[in-house]
Amino acid sequence: DIGFLEDINRAYGAANASLLKRWARVNTKLTNLRNRRIFRLQCRKLGIIPNRQRQHKHFNPVQRGTPWKENQQFQ
Repeated sequence: DIGFLEDINRAYGAANASLLKRWARVNTKLTNLRNRRIFRLQCRKLGIIPNRQRQHKHFNPVQRGTPWKENQQFQ
C-alpha cells in the first residue's frame, strides 16, 4: 500500500511532493487559526470567557469598551 505523497513523489518528483506536504501543513494551521478566531468571536459576542483564556498568565479581566479613568490607566 503506497501513500498519496509517495505517489506524488514517484510521479512528479521529491520537490513537488515536499511542496504539497508543506502546503497541506500550512493549510491545516490556517484552518485551525480560522476556527479559533470564530470560536473566540462567538465567545465575545455571548460574553463568555473560555477557561483556557482565564488560566493564561496575561489574562486581563477588563471588558471590551469599558471606559478607563485617566488617573488609573498607568497605575
